[in-house]
Amino acid sequence: MGLEWLGCRRCRLGVSGVLIREFRPRRWILGRLEAGRDLLQGLLDLAEEQEVRVGAFTLLGALTQARLGFYDQKKKSYRTLELDRHLEISCGVGNVSLRDGRPAVHCHLVVSGEDGECWGGHLLEGTVVFACEFALADLEGEPLERRLDPDQGLALWPLPG
Repeated sequence: MGLEWLGCRRCRLGVSGVLIREFRPRRWILGRLEAGRDLLQGLLDLAEEQEVRVGAFTLLGALTQARLGFYDQKKKSYRTLELDRHLEISCGVGNVSLRDGRPAVHCHLVVSGEDGECWGGHLLEGTVVFACEFALADLEGEPLERRLDPDQGLALWPLPG
């Protein structure tokens, strides 16, 4: 089965049903987001300003509040967890790809409170930075484009078929 419909000559199927696309690092962008910024919007602005069309990132730091999402697979909608307290970003990972031809950021966070209790989920708007450092790998290659997958109800990277 050819993968030409993905517009990529370096695409292939690995293990059954797994899309593999190879990329090479173009550059690493390291920096810090300004206090008071919305974390998701800050990451999106960074990707747009730096013209990153495909990438991967990690981040760490602290937040003054967080909004995280948990995807209810039966209802096909997000439930929101709002944490109005000071938090540490224990782990932040994500990627940049395209959606409708524009950069899109997908990020998951694990945050912890002062007693060590942790919460995790999909990063949503309304998460406010206290201090945040990031490392963004700008990758070279034909970007993946998110499309609505009706079976999951999510904008995902498409599988051939």
